[in-house]
Formats: sequence, structure tokens, C-alpha cells
Amino acid sequence: MGAGARAIAPRPAAGATEAAASWGPPLTVLHVVDHVRNVGNGIVNVAVDLACAQAAAGHRVAVASSGGDYEPMLAANGVQHHGLVRRDSLRGRARVVARLHGILGALRPDVVNAHRPYAVAAARLLRPWHGFALVATDHNEFDAKGRVVSLADLVIAVSEGAAASLTASGVDRRRIRVVQNGPLSGARQSLLEGAGEVALEHPAVVSVAGLVERKGVHILLEAFELVSARGHELNLYFVGEGPERARLAERASRSRFGSRVHFEGFQPDSRRYMRAADAFVLASFRDPFPLAALEARASRCAVIVSDVDGLPEAVDGGRAGIIVPAGDAEALADALTSLLDSSDELARWREQSGCGLERFTAERMARDTLTVYREALAPAGSRRR
Repeated sequence: MGAGARAIAPRPAAGATEAAASWGPPLTVLHVVDHVRNVGNGIVNVAVDLACAQAAAGHRVAVASSGGDYEPMLAANGVQHHGLVRRDSLRGRARVVARLHGILGALRPDVVNAHRPYAVAAARLLRPWHGFALVATDHNEFDAKGRVVSLADLVIAVSEGAAASLTASGVDRRRIRVVQNGPLSGARQSLLEGAGEVALEHPAVVSVAGLVERKGVHILLEAFELVSARGHELNLYFVGEGPERARLAERASRSRFGSRVHFEGFQPDSRRYMRAADAFVLASFRDPFPLAALEARASRCAVIVSDVDGLPEAVDGGRAGIIVPAGDAEALADALTSLLDSSDELARWREQSGCGLERFTAERMARDTLTVYREALAPAGSRRR
């Protein structure tokens, strides 16, 4: 087992099916994440889908966070929730450690899956008293301060691109395991089934992303203006919120095409916009493995992404979507123009986007993650190198 880990027999979750036997003996797992609010946070969305899928497979699963909208969904899926409020002051960090100490004592987990660097540090500090394998899921390599994730027994990267970035930043590649995100057919999607559709002005391009510079939102707006100047009456829909909204709106207001730029804000079910759109764009400068790109594919959008981090993997290396250089508004405009100039080309990419999605389910993500847990529980010398 991992250092300090102990062998115990955790209780299976209620309602576990016979099929769960193929997942191996049940484990007790604690996920630690900031909150469980439905605000479009990819880290949170992955964590809650993962917890629910693991519980459905017969494992005893709990989440420690400051709480939020997903608490009823977690309970309905057999996942316990424990309150844990993150605070960044010295006294606040001490309270986090003390509270986590109590949760660990009550739950006695086999594995702690920490989804944020502070959670890795707190869990590592407490492990001598509780004994568990510690796995860190690094959702944003560029946000993993001080390489704290290296304190874990094993580190999960959400894409090969993210693993490469982690390695370049100094994390030992032998301790990194890649588990690609899987947002499809998960508990969150089931929760949102039946939401009404939206009507968009066509041709319509949608981008579902936080309105931050990292997501390349200004590049997308520039590309939209270039396409519009070529004579296409394109409509651009930004679905999301963020600090760049005011700057984007101000620029759009000065453009002669600004009336066709729409700011829709955060949407609890952004898939409604994807299903109504012709194309989906993520022009990010950094993006480990965005859920939105996969959800766009499942919505049968033509998908365009930039060539960074895990984005090419999200479109199967270009088989399921168009890849353009990050920061290149002209290249993005050319890709959009090619779709608008040819209905056959648009239809082909919409068809291609929906192929090969089976491996992006929450169940697959949970199964692969459990494989990492079992390796972390094994004697250190027996782990693969």
C-alpha cells in the first residue's frame, strides 16, 4: 500500500449493481474540492461526476467541500457530503486541516482524491494519523502552485498534453497517470435533461467558456469581425461570465457588426446553445482538457479548437474537429469561412464531431481513475514505472 495506507473493508454504496463486481473490490474514497456549486467550474463538474459514477459502481464515496447546488444530486447518487470551507489565511488553513482531520477520522478512507493543491498539502500532513493513499488530480497544471501536487503518491493529469506540461514543470513523469475527462452520460447531464431549447440567429457560432484572456475570447471576437467583413452575416454567442466581459462588450459596441455579438452569461445547461448552433469554438491559449469541447461534439456542432494542451486530444487529433494555431485570428477566421462557404463541409464536420464519443463517458473516467487508486494502494515498489 501507499505510505501509511491500511487495508480495510469499506461499505458498498446503496443500490450497487452486480455489474459493479467487474470494477474490483469496493473502496472508500474521499474527494476534496473547493465547492459543489453549479457555476460552470470544470474542476467541480469533473469531481461530482466522478464521485457519482464511483458510487454507482458500488464504492463508498464522499465529497468534502464548502457545499452548493450539487449537494442534493450527490445525496441522490449515494455520495456523502462533508462541509469543508477553504480559507487562505494562516488561521483559516489551520481550521481546514482540523476539519479535514475530523472528516478523515469519521470516514476512514482508503483513498483521498485531492482536486486542488491546498487539499493535497492538507491531506499529506494528516496521512500519518489516518493512513490512506493520496491521489492528486491536476486539472490546471499552470495553477498547481509550487508543484504541491508532487506530494501525492500518484498524480492524475487530464490529458497527455497536461501530462507533458506537468513533466516540463518538474513533476516526475513516472508518477503521472493520464485519465481524460469524461463528462458524457454523467450525473450532471441526467440532472439537466428536459431543459428547454433556445432559438439562435443563424449562422450561429457558440463559445462556452469563462470570459478570461486564457480562453482566447478576444481572438474569437477578432476572427468574427474578419469573417463578417468578408460578407458573412455570422452571429457569435458567448456563453459564460468573466472579467473580460466588459472589454469584449465595449469592443463589440464599436464594431459595425456588434449587433450580432450576443452575451448570454452563465447558463446551467450550456448544451442547449450547442445543440442550436452551427459551430463551436474554443480559441484558448491554455486548456488542459475542456469539458465544453466534448459536450459540443455530443451536441453535433462543428468544432474548432486551438492547438494547445489537451484541446487536440478533445477532437481526436483533428479527426473530429478543426485545429487552428492559438492566437491566430486569421487562421480561425479562415476555418469559420470554410464552414460557412460550404454546407457540405459544415455537415461533414458536424457528422465527424459525433464519432468516437464512447470513451468520454463518466463511467469510463471513473473506471480509469479507480485503476489509478488501486495502483496508489499497491506497494510502492510494484507500481509501474
